[in-house]
Amino acid sequence: MRLSERRRPPNSNRPRLKPPVAAARVIKVTGKKFEFKPAVITVKKGELEELEPTTSDRHHGFDAPGLNIHAEIKPGTSTRVQFKSDKAGHFPFHCSVFCGDGHDEMTGEIVVTE
Repeated sequence: MRLSERRRPPNSNRPRLKPPVAAARVIKVTGKKFEFKPAVITVKKGELEELEPTTSDRHHGFDAPGLNIHAEIKPGTSTRVQFKSDKAGHFPFHCSVFCGDGHDEMTGEIVVTE
């Protein structure tokens, strides 16, 4: 048998390498009576982002319905939410857990740029 006639076994038993996964950018958001800081969060369309909302005063919620983001924020715990927007625009967020008389002002906006 000639060398050119030899067939190599298929690579089926070799592990396939996966392309590296891009790390998400972590954006820290602090919620407290009655505000979020930062109130405006700017991200790029198609990039993986990770929100890390925290609070030290009481139970809050973080909801951005237009981006399908929903998170509970409890004092002393860590919450992380990953998202990737496939559309540009302005997406409001708000506290979804009643936290007192100023609750309605506990809002902000995620701006997704091209």
